[in-house]
Amino acid sequence: MDVQWLLAMAAAGLLVRGGSVLYGSGLARSKFAAGAILRNFADFSIAALSFWLVGAAIQLAPSGGIFGFDSSLFLGPAGIDDAAPLMLLVMLLTATHVVPAAMAERSRFFPLWAAAALLGGVVLPVTGHWIWSDAGWLRQWGVTDIGGVMALHVPAGVCALVGAIWVGPRMGKYNRDRSGNAIPSHNVPLAASGVMLMLIGWIPYLLGSAMLHGGATFAVASNTLLAACAGGVVALLVGRWRYGKPEVSLTFSGILGAMVAVSGCAAETTAMGGGHPLAIILIGAAAGLIVPLATVSLDLMFKVDDPSGLIAVHLCGGIWGAVAGAFVIPADFFGRIQMLGNHVIALAAIIMFAAVMSIALFALLRRTCGLRVSEADEFDGLDLAEHDINAYPDFQQTMIKSYHLREA
Repeated sequence: MDVQWLLAMAAAGLLVRGGSVLYGSGLARSKFAAGAILRNFADFSIAALSFWLVGAAIQLAPSGGIFGFDSSLFLGPAGIDDAAPLMLLVMLLTATHVVPAAMAERSRFFPLWAAAALLGGVVLPVTGHWIWSDAGWLRQWGVTDIGGVMALHVPAGVCALVGAIWVGPRMGKYNRDRSGNAIPSHNVPLAASGVMLMLIGWIPYLLGSAMLHGGATFAVASNTLLAACAGGVVALLVGRWRYGKPEVSLTFSGILGAMVAVSGCAAETTAMGGGHPLAIILIGAAAGLIVPLATVSLDLMFKVDDPSGLIAVHLCGGIWGAVAGAFVIPADFFGRIQMLGNHVIALAAIIMFAAVMSIALFALLRRTCGLRVSEADEFDGLDLAEHDINAYPDFQQTMIKSYHLREA
């Protein structure tokens, strides 16, 4: 393994988090934009520290099929002269941002720190240990996941889904007759810039992940790009078919969902495609259909309010990617069937584990410190209520308590 290249891929992979900041703030309403940015930074910091202090000792443990723990790595793997912990940390951070984004505009600021700590310190390291550690029980079963589609994105999506259900929908989102109202975002160009930046960062993220797990090829970059493009094209057609016009937010979901779906098998092009990236393009195209429809279904049918649409991107796109990977990675029919069974079992175990941990956490937070802000604060906007700031002060004429007045 080329340590210098792996470090470069890890640094470039952090662009995914930069894109998530722009994406989340752009999709939020203007009175929540600054808070959305700060929540993303807080989640990034808490998840990173939790992984470095505790999570690395779990994920990198050389033993323990279900739960391993290396005491020498507890409170930070500072003694390891290896780029692997940093790359694993970057991979983990591509998934944790889904929780604050899904619970945006009505959740309290500090309780979300607990969710970031749980994901970064326990949930994602445990699922990563199951799949990537030589001692992990899913690894021994033959589960293959190069980029973390099952190890990272599916459990993060489950946690975000549980959190969005527990905190409830935004005011005015649903009517008494159970019909829904569209709450438009405040800055579509900002969200679009975030999608593009995430795509730019996703390529080195998957390259670094493939290098770390022994499957690095130059095809990873082209496969990621082609899958994202296929997902975007199909999502455009889905919007045209369903609403008569191409729909912007669903197109974003299709692109991001394809990027998540291809994460598990971006290094593989040999089965359905006959040595060509056709299989990867088909996976991305199918994600461009599945994820936008799942986004609409979660909103209109199940009344799950997700301002970002990232629950469907990570959870539904991840599930599809895990299933599709079973048909791409093995070279023969019976191998594909066995791999599919292994991946289904892995998905069931990961979803159940993440759901139990998330339900316990959010139930505890709701009964103790509370998850949701007051109606008055939500009406005024959390930028003002929690941070005493406006993202656009030239256009938002609201009295703000400056630091000088608070210190007086």
